[in-house]
Amino acid sequence: MNTPGFSGQLADIDIRLLKVFVGVVEAGGFTPAEAQLGIARSTISTHIANLEARLGLTLCRRGRGGFALTQEGQLVYREALTLIEALTAFGERISGVGNRLTGTLNLAVIDGILTLPQVRVSEALSQFRALAPDVHIKLSVLSSQDMERRLLDGSLQVAILGLHRKKAGLAYREIAQEVQYVYCGRGHPLFDKKQVSSSDLTAHDYVGLSHEDLPHATERPYRTRPAASAGNLEGILLLLETGRFLGRLPTQFADGFVEKGTLRALRPDLTRYDQSFAVATPVSFQNAPVLNAFLDCFEQENEARD
Repeated sequence: MNTPGFSGQLADIDIRLLKVFVGVVEAGGFTPAEAQLGIARSTISTHIANLEARLGLTLCRRGRGGFALTQEGQLVYREALTLIEALTAFGERISGVGNRLTGTLNLAVIDGILTLPQVRVSEALSQFRALAPDVHIKLSVLSSQDMERRLLDGSLQVAILGLHRKKAGLAYREIAQEVQYVYCGRGHPLFDKKQVSSSDLTAHDYVGLSHEDLPHATERPYRTRPAASAGNLEGILLLLETGRFLGRLPTQFADGFVEKGTLRALRPDLTRYDQSFAVATPVSFQNAPVLNAFLDCFEQENEARD
């Protein structure tokens, strides 16, 4: 089937194809985009080929060297992000016109959010659902870096994330803190050692969260380049229980395993790290009725906890 060329005016098909293209770029290639987009690699390839044909441009190159954008592809990607953000903001601003909230709430949370009892996400969502039964809630669990990126490109409206360095274009409100220590599992050489020195903490392999170890390694004491990584807290725990690694965990997540005798906190006086959490939203979405309704529900639940 021949795909009509791009006339300079956007059609629905152009927006659909651009969203697929953005998904491929953000996933880092066609194969990893399969899971993120929920469509087959062959279909993704067809969509990108159709987009290139409509625009008359070569957007990316894929082969033995991996996936890479051309200069034209980089321009189209930047402009597509601007377009998608504008469309999302438009939809959000008009979704509350009248007395009925409609549309979608795109919310993301950090892994392990359920271990923070002071962050009442479920209660806020329950209240929001009662208030806005016609709004579709889309909930994702992502890394803080992915959440900030998606907030900025308009594919997320609100995120509950670990607070590191604030990004321009986002509004943050700190909501909670947790304490983290370095741990080892039973069977590790340090598990039964009575006096653990500071040099012991850098002499052994670490496991860390794959999405943040390198960007934030210098923020956390006694962490070396990770020898292993996991995408969530359960993965770190699993690797710690091999007895081969050290790793950082929140105390409220690890305490039960310490009580069972399968984990040991190592030198809390040296390895303590205080992690802050925040609600983040795009500055451009400040007048979005659906988002504001959820934030009101979240704030009410937070105040009720206080």
